[in-house]
Amino acid sequence: MSMFVFPCLPFVLLLHYNSESSLDMPDSLSSEPGSKVSDPQHSQKLLRVLRLFWQEQSFHDALLVVDGEELPVQKNILAAASPYIRTKLNYNPPKEDGSTYRIELQGVSMPIMKQILDYIFSGEITLNEETIQDMVQASDLLLLTDLKSLCCQFLESCITAENCLGIRLFSLHYCLNHVHYVATEFLQTHFGDVALTEEFRELPADRLCEALAMEKLNVGNERNILEAVVRWFGHDSEDRKVCDVLLRFDGEIR
Repeated sequence: MSMFVFPCLPFVLLLHYNSESSLDMPDSLSSEPGSKVSDPQHSQKLLRVLRLFWQEQSFHDALLVVDGEELPVQKNILAAASPYIRTKLNYNPPKEDGSTYRIELQGVSMPIMKQILDYIFSGEITLNEETIQDMVQASDLLLLTDLKSLCCQFLESCITAENCLGIRLFSLHYCLNHVHYVATEFLQTHFGDVALTEEFRELPADRLCEALAMEKLNVGNERNILEAVVRWFGHDSEDRKVCDVLLRFDGEIR
């Protein structure tokens, strides 16, 4: 029986013939399984090239409109990264008249959006305390769950006596459950330090009552709570009714 002689084909194509060709090959060859090989750096190489395209504004097929500014983008990349944008594209598909497709976003600033786009193409982002809330809001809007998770980790690492009340309230608004848990634990453990901060003095009465009613609040003794309430009242005595607040605290002060 004669053997087939193949021309010099690329390696991947030769594997394809070994595993899937419909040619009548000798049993000694057709029974051999193909070998799947992979390049572990393939996705990173591809991502670097796509990022370069974005930086050079090459091969764009849409305009992202943010704060009245236009940014050339590729629809398929944004749709792959953001379920929110994918939904917008599905419900408002591009027209066939050749006009440039526009994706308008509300509630996101251009500097934040540029950071997010860089994250989409690199998987890396620089977070800081000045813009972290804007980044959480944007990642929440765009349904970027991985980015939102990174923001949560950053927020948790930033919690101090000076900001734990604000972070705790912010985490409630955006359903950052673990951030809220960590901030609450910090508040309960370090209440003495928190009670000396500007955030504590700025608390509305209902938030103050809620904090003082915590079962695991580390207050030391009743005098510490009383002193904290007096400082809170003294911060804005004209607008705060101490008698009403103290009545609401009745039964909660240990």
